[in-house]
Amino acid sequence: MQQYDDVKAQYPDSLVMFQVGDFYEFFYDDAKKAAAFLAITLTQRGFAGGQPIPLAGVPVHTADHYVLKLVRGGFRVVVCDQVTQPMPGRMIERAVTRVLSPGTLTDVGMLTDKKTSYIAAVHHVNGAYGIVFAEFLTGQVFFTTCPAGAEYLLYAELGRFLPDEIIVGVDAEAMRLKAMLEKSGFFVSTENWQTQTIFTQEDFGTWFDVEPHVRLFVESSQVLREVMGLFFCFIKKQQRAVWSQIRDFHLYAVDDYVVLDAVTQRNLELVANTYDGSEKNTVFEVLDQAMTSMGSRVIKRWLTRPLVRVIDIEHRLDVISFMLSRVVIREECCALLKSLGDFERLIGRIAVRRARVQDFCALKNSLGVLPRIKAVCTRSDQPFLIELAQVLVDVSVLQNFIERALYEQDSSGVTREWLIKPGFNQELDRLRTIVDKGDYLVLDLEKKEQEATGINSLKIRYNKVHGYAIEVTNTHAALVPARYTRLQTLSNKERFTTQELKDIEYDRSRAAVDSVEIEKQLYNQVVAEVYAYLPALKKMSAYVAELDAFLGLSLAAHQQGYTRPVVGQSAELHIHEGRHPVVAAQLRHEFIANDTLLTVREPFWIVTGPNMGGKSTFLRQSALIIILAHMGSFVPASSASMPLVDRIFTRIGASDNVAAGKSTFLVEMEETALICSHATARSFVVLDEVGRGTSTYDGFSLAYAIVEYLYTHVGAKCLFATHYHELAHLAEQYEGIGMYHAVSKRVDGSVLLLHRIERGIAQGSFGIEVAKIAQLPPMVIERAYQMLQSIDTSSHALSVRLNGARVDQQDQSSFTQTCIKDYSQHERIIAALKSVDPNSLSPRTAFDMVWKLCEQAKDL
Repeated sequence: MQQYDDVKAQYPDSLVMFQVGDFYEFFYDDAKKAAAFLAITLTQRGFAGGQPIPLAGVPVHTADHYVLKLVRGGFRVVVCDQVTQPMPGRMIERAVTRVLSPGTLTDVGMLTDKKTSYIAAVHHVNGAYGIVFAEFLTGQVFFTTCPAGAEYLLYAELGRFLPDEIIVGVDAEAMRLKAMLEKSGFFVSTENWQTQTIFTQEDFGTWFDVEPHVRLFVESSQVLREVMGLFFCFIKKQQRAVWSQIRDFHLYAVDDYVVLDAVTQRNLELVANTYDGSEKNTVFEVLDQAMTSMGSRVIKRWLTRPLVRVIDIEHRLDVISFMLSRVVIREECCALLKSLGDFERLIGRIAVRRARVQDFCALKNSLGVLPRIKAVCTRSDQPFLIELAQVLVDVSVLQNFIERALYEQDSSGVTREWLIKPGFNQELDRLRTIVDKGDYLVLDLEKKEQEATGINSLKIRYNKVHGYAIEVTNTHAALVPARYTRLQTLSNKERFTTQELKDIEYDRSRAAVDSVEIEKQLYNQVVAEVYAYLPALKKMSAYVAELDAFLGLSLAAHQQGYTRPVVGQSAELHIHEGRHPVVAAQLRHEFIANDTLLTVREPFWIVTGPNMGGKSTFLRQSALIIILAHMGSFVPASSASMPLVDRIFTRIGASDNVAAGKSTFLVEMEETALICSHATARSFVVLDEVGRGTSTYDGFSLAYAIVEYLYTHVGAKCLFATHYHELAHLAEQYEGIGMYHAVSKRVDGSVLLLHRIERGIAQGSFGIEVAKIAQLPPMVIERAYQMLQSIDTSSHALSVRLNGARVDQQDQSSFTQTCIKDYSQHERIIAALKSVDPNSLSPRTAFDMVWKLCEQAKDL
């Protein structure tokens, strides 16, 4: 148990899987946790301190299944394997071979095909957050900073990358950060990096091999130095086998991409829907027509990181345009990529030393596809394809080397006994010949001894204790020659050996052992040869993944009838016949397209209309078309032109946060406050029914003030959907605010929803009619109509008169003016009270003031 105790001391917060023969075993508290979570038997073995030691175990051959369950359940798992063979009189040596947590998985069966598995490190110091994102299989590391006062930027970046695990330190500030991130649903681990002896400046300097200007920038930033140190210590301690491969560094600023805060990503359902978190009915599902999983991951990355440089956007649009116009090249590339498979993760597994023989055989097959892709690319004049052809260097030497060296696994899935092919190494072939001939030599010797002794029943058999032995029954014991050496006496027979049999056995067993050892050496030689090509293979895989992404986006554009947008050439947003990509993909030609024209003269639209009239879909589709254009994709519209935007904000739908004690309305106000505080004149803002979660007057007042603030102080382009038709007063006051509505008509006591957006104000919200469509009980509908008729709209409040009086409809403009007047009177009364010093008032003066205030209050 000393070996186990030593490992557990190094990883106190992890579950240690300790190999004992054909089982991985858990001990002590680890056994209790594993048994409870995995539903396996909890038993005991031996004693410690007079108490039985709890024990649970799983077979080695099914370990990956249990490891995946534990990791997905939030445990960090340490796998401690036997690294030496059992030998009499010698202790088996064991070593930690893997440390597995949600962000460090590399095996195929443990990863989601179309999701990049990132691990992040977050650190806070001196008023700033340092953030690192890394992907083990590609070796890419992205790092940036954001101000501590703008946590929404931190969550925006976390929303872009969606890390499976976040690493923080152990100080008090890190614990605060850990609690904050865990409340948001992230899996957070800690690392006591500042006390680690493995963190030396020499090792860090060797690992952090970047361009001089990047190194200078990092060294001048305390938060970047420390967050990189935190991440470096984690991977060197927890991932010793792979840390040297994780060094493809990318420094970026948060505004290098269009900022999409976490709420916006959720509301627009870019990569996950809001009802079960899957990719079904998301924008990504529509766009993802890639041939391979690696292409799908690139599309998802582009979708969550829209570009802000016109030259980069145009580059992607040019490639997609080329693919749409050159059908033959597109189809040839699609066919070749289907046969290529997930080349990127294949290279990644090799890089982190988690590849198996079949992975190297798959690599050989993939290397045979690359020259054919290059041949297709060389027939084009498209710059990206020309660059790709240059990246696809000749690796036929490596392909032939693997072909000569390794056996390919049978299609039946049965693993071959040998890894190395005959003819690859002469010494290995000689030893295998000895092993194979050994069986024939034994048979020849058996026949020879039968003839020499006259014992026809004589047999030469093998057992694990004595090896090969000559077996003679007691009936023929008298015929056994003196040259036989007795090995064992049994009830009805005896076992003997001879020097000749010993020589055969020794040669055969020695050859078997030596052949296994030589085969391991030759296999390692193959691995080393592949490693020499890794930099080139990684670069090729990245380019081929992008090619697949371009193919996927071009196929989506072709299938859905998308057009090329114009970005950055105008200050106005013009979308003609825009469509929601997800809804339009389902409805096809039944979808009603609409225009969005946010001009310099009219950059702000207030959209009214009935429930289910299409307001929310219209708002969402406008934001999504902007995102697709900035990611470099074609868009669902007849035509689209727009300026570059820096941020996109949305406030859509209703949700609460019970765990944080936040009501639906409070969450709504927090999201709106974020928009008011951080939107700029270059931003695009979508607000849907702000103010509906409180009283009518409060909601209207807030909606009025928010619209006014965004228009006069922020200046962002904005679509604002509301049921407060009284906001039309703002369009009269500000010429840049336009009133639009979702067209609908009353037909035979119901409402006909046309889903067209036109200039003007809606006739009403038709809430009761929509409730009728939803098949509320007729009694409820009838009573609702009665109550609607009895509501009296006054300039001061809404009151319900139960005597059945009709609604006294007040002019919208008069109602708005009354609200403004009431607000001004409130302000005057409050100002008067603030100016009074109660300690200096005489009784008579105080009485007169109270009387005056009471008179003023009567008018409210």
